[in-house]
Amino acid sequence: MQNIAILGRGSIGLLTALELNKRYPNIDITIYGKKNKYSASYAAGAMINILSEIDCFNVNHPLTKWKLKNRSKAIQEWDNLNQYLINKNILKNTIYTSFGTEMSIDKNSVNKVEQSSLKSIVNTAKEYSIDIEIENNQKKEIVLIKEENSIDSNTLLDAIDNYLKTAITVIDCDVKALHKTESENWLIEDFQNNKKKFDTVIIACGAWSENLISKSNDIELPEIQSFYGVGCALLVKSQLPHVKDPKLKEIRRTPNRGGTCGIHGVQRINSIYVGASSHVSLLDLKLPNPESIRTLMDGTEQFLNIDTYDLAFEIAMGYRPVTSDHVPIIGSLSKNLFCLYGTKRDGLTWAPYFSKYLINYLFGDKDNQWDELMHLCSPQRKHISAGDIDECIDSYLLTKEWEDYQHRRNFNEEKKKKLRKMAQEAHEFINRNSEKKIGLNPEIINAIYYRNCK
Repeated sequence: MQNIAILGRGSIGLLTALELNKRYPNIDITIYGKKNKYSASYAAGAMINILSEIDCFNVNHPLTKWKLKNRSKAIQEWDNLNQYLINKNILKNTIYTSFGTEMSIDKNSVNKVEQSSLKSIVNTAKEYSIDIEIENNQKKEIVLIKEENSIDSNTLLDAIDNYLKTAITVIDCDVKALHKTESENWLIEDFQNNKKKFDTVIIACGAWSENLISKSNDIELPEIQSFYGVGCALLVKSQLPHVKDPKLKEIRRTPNRGGTCGIHGVQRINSIYVGASSHVSLLDLKLPNPESIRTLMDGTEQFLNIDTYDLAFEIAMGYRPVTSDHVPIIGSLSKNLFCLYGTKRDGLTWAPYFSKYLINYLFGDKDNQWDELMHLCSPQRKHISAGDIDECIDSYLLTKEWEDYQHRRNFNEEKKKKLRKMAQEAHEFINRNSEKKIGLNPEIINAIYYRNCK
């Protein structure tokens, strides 16, 4: 390989470029992508977390089991990255902003999804021998997860981006289309109408990857659809010289609540990140939902116990790429064309691991665990079932019920009947050409319905 193009300047794109430059400095590397404030990598809470992302809907999924088996490698790659950035003077200090996760629920919580997800986490920790501590007081049940940490994604990715500008070619422009040449390499056409040929191309554009593939010649679009997982969060900080910034020593969070708005507080360099809403959309929505912001503001005061009277809020929004079966798309789309997108909440956590083992694969180094992941996430795969269809529909209705409860809306029988019909039609669409009975993750049902059934 004489030259490689990486499409996307989020966490996976930047870290792949960094790893490639570190190991193969004689290769001509070009990374494309307009710096986008809506990128999930920059708008993320930036938790290096695996166990705390378990919930009652994904606990038995084959991808979840793969992540749990390989979590130590993912965590180790963050430590390796930290040391490399300090040694190269890309960052002066550690990338970590806090250590450990404190997950809790109120003992009087009536949220069944929240309760079930916490039980799933405790049971999973026992099964995989993950070091946790369980505390109980009069008000809360608390699970402490020691191996999870947080970073400031903006500080980290900006530092890597600035370094790469001195080491490789960084083009602040998105790619319009890809064209296969007669010699089976790729001609890239960007939005400034510049064209350049490359031996190998890696697509890592996150939520925008599917759109690029659909507009390119000679590439078959995967059957697995991709959507915008829209999340919004608050950055809480002081803007007054006499008021101190709030501080957290660890990640503080509730369990995942399916389609409802869980709360987590994460320390950044100059603020606390409070997130995050979760809404799977067909469109890259630009404005936050007011009800989500209200819930996050309430969570800042009530769950994180931060007095916000003299503090300021900044809204952060980002698009996490979500596929129709909640499994990333990782693998070859065509000869010399590789893609890695659809990672949802896990893109940042797994980015150092993905970048290392992707490059190993491209240069012929075999790894059984990476091969297992690529088989599971293959672009040519059929939909991976989230479970029994009736159980998936019941779970979907449960998330909608507790979403309405949290957002102070009425969940009545008429609405329940309408939602059940939508869920049934979404499942009928996914199973139209399948011999198997594929169940859909509750969070994706609305997007499948509105894209394909309405």
